[in-house]
Amino acid sequence: MKKLVFLLFFQLFFIATNAQLIIKLGNDSTYKKNLDQEFANATTDSAAAYSALKLSQLYKRVGDTKKMQYYLSEGTARAKGNAFMEAAVHYYTAFSLLGGTDMTTIESHLHTGDSLLQRFNDPEAYRIRGNSWLVLGTLAQRQGDEQGGLDAYLNHALPLAERSGDRFLIANANKFIGIVFLNANERKKAEGYLVRALAAFEQTSHEAQPNKPEAIVEVTIILAENSVHLNQLDRAKVYLDKAKQLLDPYPQSNAYLFYYFPEGVYFERMGQYKQAIQSFDKGISMGGGNLENYYVNRMKYGKFETLLKIRDYPAAIRVMEDLLKSPILLPLDKRVYMEKLADAYAQTGNIRAAYNWMQKNAAFRDSIYGANYQTSLIELEKKYEMAQKENEIITLEAEKRASDYAAKTARFNSFSWAIGCALLLAAVGFLVYFLRNSSKLAAQKELNHEQQVRELEQQQELAVTRAMLEGEERERQRIARDLHDGLGGALSGIKIKLSGQRETPVTPVVEEVIGQLEHSIGELRRIARNMMPESLVRSGLEVALRDLCVSLANAATDIEFQANGIRRTLSIAIQINIYRIVQELLSNAIRHSQATRVIVQCLQEDDHFLITVEDNGRGFDTAAAKQAQGIGLNNIHNRVDYLKGSMEIDSAAGQGTTINIELHV
Repeated sequence: MKKLVFLLFFQLFFIATNAQLIIKLGNDSTYKKNLDQEFANATTDSAAAYSALKLSQLYKRVGDTKKMQYYLSEGTARAKGNAFMEAAVHYYTAFSLLGGTDMTTIESHLHTGDSLLQRFNDPEAYRIRGNSWLVLGTLAQRQGDEQGGLDAYLNHALPLAERSGDRFLIANANKFIGIVFLNANERKKAEGYLVRALAAFEQTSHEAQPNKPEAIVEVTIILAENSVHLNQLDRAKVYLDKAKQLLDPYPQSNAYLFYYFPEGVYFERMGQYKQAIQSFDKGISMGGGNLENYYVNRMKYGKFETLLKIRDYPAAIRVMEDLLKSPILLPLDKRVYMEKLADAYAQTGNIRAAYNWMQKNAAFRDSIYGANYQTSLIELEKKYEMAQKENEIITLEAEKRASDYAAKTARFNSFSWAIGCALLLAAVGFLVYFLRNSSKLAAQKELNHEQQVRELEQQQELAVTRAMLEGEERERQRIARDLHDGLGGALSGIKIKLSGQRETPVTPVVEEVIGQLEHSIGELRRIARNMMPESLVRSGLEVALRDLCVSLANAATDIEFQANGIRRTLSIAIQINIYRIVQELLSNAIRHSQATRVIVQCLQEDDHFLITVEDNGRGFDTAAAKQAQGIGLNNIHNRVDYLKGSMEIDSAAGQGTTINIELHV
């Protein structure tokens, strides 16, 4: 769903590029004619400038670069001398650059225009500023900053849109906010904003906004697909029927590329597999360029999954083999498709074909990881060189401070000695007083110097710890990948070969070996997941910790997990360190404490993260543990120190153990 949302998100905003697909129903001829008349009949330079700028935006939308440049130049020239129009030129100039690579210039124009327009208390000024913040939000999202995009939409674009009274702008702001929540899988929140967007689009005048029908169709289809994912199938049907009614007058519209996928998924969820396949086939038949084929590929995959559900494996295999020929597949998607195709062949009993696709998948995986390995080496070398330079800078700064301190001390002592000689005969008492204070000042400076040295040492220790932890995580990822994809793939291939022998009489030994292989594959994948849990990257820290507790619980030890306030906004590095801390604490409790019950509590409040792990085991002597810290406890201390936290251990023989950790995140 996220890929669809991202592309729909840009379709009305980043046009005239090779990366977006524009929904088109009617045409803009009436709107263009009105703007042409406005420009031709303008009686002032400012009116002509505004009409020209709007025409430049219109021609940008339809991809006519020559006319866009002409009207932008006309608007810029006629805007001179009018403060409002000169400010507006920045927005339209930024819009003309969309689709290019100079993001810095685009952002600069948008921020400059917004700043200049702040002194105008006018609906049109609010409209231009609101549109500027919509573009800034999309730029933030393109750079992976979803939070920055949401801030631009929610705290800038939407308030400005409401002050402008422009219903179309209000609708766009709500739509973009809803799509950010869709990307974060917050589907209920997204639904509220998308419903408000649809209502505002419907209230917009078509004469003022020729793209009104396309906007309504787009949001309606997004709401339909979101309702399917929320399993609100009755509501999804309402949105699908509405979208179909809007599209009926335009049978050749490319909007059907968006429509047929949620319609097919809806039928599949309803168990109407024949209708689902028909919907996917309609979308597949549309074809087109690379971007259109992105949507075609989605429908091919939907058809493949539907065919698997009705156990039509030969047809599913044909669809997947065709899908794998697409030149625009992402590498990770291609790997998943190869694995699914191997499974489909295995279901038909064609073990040789299944094995061949497993081998192709392994070769493709190796080519990807080979390139990634070279990139990792280069990045690692750069990080090492940067660390070396930073250490050299720290050393030089420390030497300079020491030299400056020595010079200052020498000058001060000389000055004090000169004054002491001059005043010795007249003020012995004053000299004693002065020397005493001088001694205190020197001692204070020495103390400050020692403090600076300690701070430098702490910074170096922190840098070493950070490098060690990052290196450890990279190695965990590498080993987990090698185990899962290398050894795991090999074992799966062996299992498939042996399973093929079941067609002929086999000995109990073969059956036993197959069973042992299945157990080994499961154990290997469990180890790989523990080394780099997929749920941490996919679903966040809270879900990963809950899965960890469930996986480590057994018949002898019950593990209860309690969480409150854990935010998905924590950086992945912090999430990984917290996960490793809890993982090590649970491992110690299960291996050493002989506990029957363990309680894990994780609480986040602002920038404080609290971890408590309590067990009813045999406990231990904390003083002796500090004298003989093992690798596990050392690792925990390193990670706690890295997050500038503290750890308390409360335990005694026969009384269980409670460990409290407070981290700064």
